Amino acid sequence: MNIEEIYKLISVFEKSEITKLELEHEETKIKLSKEVKEVINLSAVNPVNTVNTVMPAVSENKEIVQKSGDYIKAPIAGTIYMAASPEEPPYVKEGDTVKKGDTVCIIEAMKMFNKIPAPCDCRIKEILVKNEEFAEFDAALFEIEVL
Repeated sequence: MNIEEIYKLISVFEKSEITKLELEHEETKIKLSKEVKEVINLSAVNPVNTVNTVMPAVSENKEIVQKSGDYIKAPIAGTIYMAASPEEPPYVKEGDTVKKGDTVCIIEAMKMFNKIPAPCDCRIKEILVKNEEFAEFDAALFEIEVL
């Protein structure tokens, strides 16, 4: 490998979600690793009004869960993408059942593509936005039925 190929490999590695890479090519051996710093977007912590966690009562150590809505809402403003690419099928369709953490759409904001996860196990009752439509912060994206 020449130096240009190594720089290109480093550049691709830095932009990827891969955290470790080991490569042996002829007499060259390369080990790359990076520390992933998790960024917590407080607006995305509870992107849905379906589950609100309340502080436990003094006498109990269990969290109390209350249902207060049936929507997955936009944690940020941006352009909605219903699939990973135009050639791919949409992440969800009306009637689909999804598990907590499954990606339901992507929101592009400031050239960053943010996967929007399902906040709980649920069924998609209605899709309230269209592909490539702009959504405001806290706009309802999906009407859901909590399972």
